[in-house]
Amino acid sequence: LAQRAGSIEETRSAVKKADEAVANAERILGQLLLMAKIDAAGKDEARSLERVDLIELVREITAEHVPAAGDADIDLGFDGEGEAFIRAEPLLIGELLKNLIGNALLYSGRGAEVTSRVFARDGSVSLEVEDNGPGIRPELHETVLRRFERGGSDAPGSGLGLPIVEEIAELYGATTSLSEGADGRGLKVTIRFPEG
Repeated sequence: LAQRAGSIEETRSAVKKADEAVANAERILGQLLLMAKIDAAGKDEARSLERVDLIELVREITAEHVPAAGDADIDLGFDGEGEAFIRAEPLLIGELLKNLIGNALLYSGRGAEVTSRVFARDGSVSLEVEDNGPGIRPELHETVLRRFERGGSDAPGSGLGLPIVEEIAELYGATTSLSEGADGRGLKVTIRFPEG
């Protein structure tokens, strides 16, 4: 398209579209590779689990996303104190969180607020990522946890982010639930892990 463009503006537009398509393809490929890794981890009965301080890990990964949130005009914050330990593979838990925060930044919209939080209660450790964007209609909450299902947004995506989250959570005995955010706005994803 760029080669056939009649003006420099058309060329730039075609190159921009190509860049966006490549970035989307890279994201999908990365998610597919991660799904393969999750499938392999699920079959590896001898895998060793580490004791992970989820508060420390979530704080670090949230901080890594602050520049991208700033570029998207989104207020990204973290809420959690002390320690909250789970037994898991830190790399996969990191990927779970990157998917949750990445989804919130992608779909919540400019001017939104996104908060990741961790708290321990009653023998479990909960990880939440909540935004006040447009959210996902409640009747689609179960649907979007299936591979390649999307929540109705026009933003680019493959429908793999939340299924990746749920499949990683299940590896470590955790449950995933979706609900509306505060004041009935946005989306809150809650992952509840056994305390470790």
